[in-house]
Amino acid sequence: MAFQNAPYMKDVDELIAETPVERVLLQYGQSLPQNNLGEHRMPCVFNESCADSSYGTLTVNVSDVAKRIYCHSCGVRGNLLTLLWGLEKRKPPQGGKLRGSEFREAVQLLRVLTGEPPKALSEETKARPLTSSAVVNPSKPEHNVPLKDSANIRARELVTLHQQLLVDVDQMNPAAATYFRKRPWLTPEVARRWKLGYLPNSAKGLLRGRIVYAYENEKAEILSYFGRDPAFEQHCFEWERKGRPEKGKPMKHRFVKGFHRGLELYGQQGRERLVDGRLDEALSTIGLVVVEGPNDVIRLDCFDVAAVGLCSNKATDVQVNKIARFARQVAGGNVVLMPDTDPEGEDGVRSLLWKLHQLEGLSIKLGWSSQTDCGRFASRQPESLSFEEWKVLRRRLDDKIMSKG
Repeated sequence: MAFQNAPYMKDVDELIAETPVERVLLQYGQSLPQNNLGEHRMPCVFNESCADSSYGTLTVNVSDVAKRIYCHSCGVRGNLLTLLWGLEKRKPPQGGKLRGSEFREAVQLLRVLTGEPPKALSEETKARPLTSSAVVNPSKPEHNVPLKDSANIRARELVTLHQQLLVDVDQMNPAAATYFRKRPWLTPEVARRWKLGYLPNSAKGLLRGRIVYAYENEKAEILSYFGRDPAFEQHCFEWERKGRPEKGKPMKHRFVKGFHRGLELYGQQGRERLVDGRLDEALSTIGLVVVEGPNDVIRLDCFDVAAVGLCSNKATDVQVNKIARFARQVAGGNVVLMPDTDPEGEDGVRSLLWKLHQLEGLSIKLGWSSQTDCGRFASRQPESLSFEEWKVLRRRLDDKIMSKG
């Protein structure tokens, strides 16, 4: 059998060797390598949770004939075929390696992508036709459907999940209560307004035992929920103490499968918030603030500052265009970038800054950095700001605007 399969495998290897990495990335709207030698770093395409990791991204060896890949966070490895599978399916192969029908389907994707005549499909593959977004309509974006309009009955029932969330620390377990007490501005009133709270372990569902946040669209309709592990820092400490084994790596945030967070901005709920009268002054003077996480958005909202969050340290093209549209509509085109002031946050904001500068009608300012005030704000997140610290940063932003004027 091995001898009979050898010619077929060799054919696939040759096809991989002849296909530039750029061709695959371009088809899926990904950033291209700076050159055709060495390694190319990109966000992981197999696990969304890898975006929250500080241990690296997906590496593609563009110099290698097989274009070998490795994710420094989830550990998925393979070659160009595996990368293509991840870009198409947004999940790793079963068992961590392409085999059987998955391998055959990935080969078919590669053949169609490169214009090669596809080989005969197996009976199993014929039973489920090829529906690649790269083949059918590469420009067609994904779409997040509001829970109330979902075809899934169980999903529709989750619309009111936020009403079950606990916002009183006395009713929470110790980890969740500590999480809220460390953020005294996250009051019950604020939590209810933002539809967030603690979902007890006694509840049913994927997000039990986590701090749960509602993700709304521009019409303030709930698209999905996601959960934050209240004991994430402790779990990370224990994981590092064990030598960082590949299995058991803590997950900070958990998103519901099928939700495309790269299409949305946390805090985007349109005129219900961004045109709230109390936010007018900040919008008209400093502009729309862009941050990473949901707590950053909520903390700045407590200062009457309009902010939207990426739920990542890197912005997708869809998010970039949405930021630009919001800024033009409600902030006179003014955008303030306030990433986490750690290496990952500042690296991600450089790409966002460059992309926004390519768009017309925008004025972009950096709200802070690890160097601001002689390093006073290094390794910080906007959610950690006190009111006095925000006033310091606000004065700096006002001075920038005055000097520009």
